[in-house]
Amino acid sequence: MDNSKNIDEVLDYYRMIKTEYKKIRKTVRKHKVKNYFKNHFLLTLRILSIFYIIGYGINYYIVHIKVDSHVIIHDNKETVYIQDSSKTHAKFLEDLAYLESRGSYDPQPRNPNYYGKYQIGRQALMDIGLNIATEDFVSTPEIQEFAITLLLKKNKKYLQAYIGKFEGKMIAGIYITQSGLLAGAQLGGAGSVMNFLDSGGTNDFKDGNGTPISKYIRKFSGYKLNL
Repeated sequence: MDNSKNIDEVLDYYRMIKTEYKKIRKTVRKHKVKNYFKNHFLLTLRILSIFYIIGYGINYYIVHIKVDSHVIIHDNKETVYIQDSSKTHAKFLEDLAYLESRGSYDPQPRNPNYYGKYQIGRQALMDIGLNIATEDFVSTPEIQEFAITLLLKKNKKYLQAYIGKFEGKMIAGIYITQSGLLAGAQLGGAGSVMNFLDSGGTNDFKDGNGTPISKYIRKFSGYKLNL
């Protein structure tokens, strides 16, 4: 079953109900003639009550029961962010690998100092305790997969306080989540992620290819990681 399609349909129906509710309420406000209220007040009240109950039920269903969602307040506006069920841990790794190396375990000529499917640098390998020859690392997919898991866990530990402080907030128009921050750390290191958050998004680190850390934080927002 396509969960995202079902969610979109529910949201569309909810928006339609809200629109009709506003139309009826506007009509009631316009007609202030005594006879109108005398003849139609109870009927209008019943209709409004039905719309309100249905709308509230759908909203509760979306936010609290069937989907993993988050309600945040930004610029005095309430926004519902719905978790995309397709954004799994495996999908995160697949998308990250594609962005880094088009999913190839082989060496990448354009980045000779970064290795393998996830383009992990020598210093990062040392940080996670993998003092391994480059040739052995590049030629062994299992080690590369093990390395990215260790690196994600390491960066999560570094960023734990920042994840707790900023997750679910808007920074520079980006909805901040753990997965986005860890992807950002993959690009520019945990320190660059901290600088981005502390500066409110103005300190936007760019790697050697000119890719800003904000791109990764935005692109990888909302994945459900198993770490």
